Amino acid sequence: MEKEETADRMAELAVAVNQARFYIYSSVLVGMLLISVLWQRIFIQVADGHHAVLYDLLRGGTVTERVYSEGLHLIWPWNRLISYETRLQQRTIKFSVLSEEGLELGITVTIRYTLDTANLGYLHRDIGIDYFDRLVKPDVEGHLRHTFGG
Repeated sequence: MEKEETADRMAELAVAVNQARFYIYSSVLVGMLLISVLWQRIFIQVADGHHAVLYDLLRGGTVTERVYSEGLHLIWPWNRLISYETRLQQRTIKFSVLSEEGLELGITVTIRYTLDTANLGYLHRDIGIDYFDRLVKPDVEGHLRHTFGG
């Protein structure tokens, strides 16, 4: 009788071990599938000459306290890293201004600028990725129109 109980316990233990093994293997397989599908959303590379700002979906939006430097970074798949080029940049713009005498002058201006990486999170939150067209270009145009007009 005791041998039968021991055999029954061993059989139950073997079934429990097989079930546990099935659940462990299934969990590992599902985890590997999720990582392979979300690979490009989890492992983010910031290119050289760039810095990135994290948009954290669950914690209130743009993270202004931390700026990600170039290299490989791990983030949660529901978050995004927005990359900005932080090297010295140069753009040429053409526009026309009126002189004090009322003559229309065609002006070509080359603007050199670089981003302050310490304030990159605030730039992204307050102005956005098209900061040049929203902030730099109108400011330069306004200053030049004032200078040539006066």
